[in-house]
Amino acid sequence: MKKTIKVNELKKEIENLVNFAIQYMKDDEKKLYEHCYNKAICYVNLIEDMCIDYTKPSYHEQYKEIEKWFSDITNEAIYK
Repeated sequence: MKKTIKVNELKKEIENLVNFAIQYMKDDEKKLYEHCYNKAICYVNLIEDMCIDYTKPSYHEQYKEIEKWFSDITNEAIYK
């Protein structure tokens, strides 16, 4: 059976995980922080591995956009 990755839904899940992770870090819950943040990183890697077409010349720009987006949501969660 073939599955479809819905990138926008996955991005929303990543944002939620990052927000939970940062809250756990602030609450000094290191294991929960690590679990949520590592899961968010895995989802970002899934997007990078499955949704970027590396045969096209624009792949580098797409990769940089995803990396910047993840850094931005992490920074927003930290400085909220």
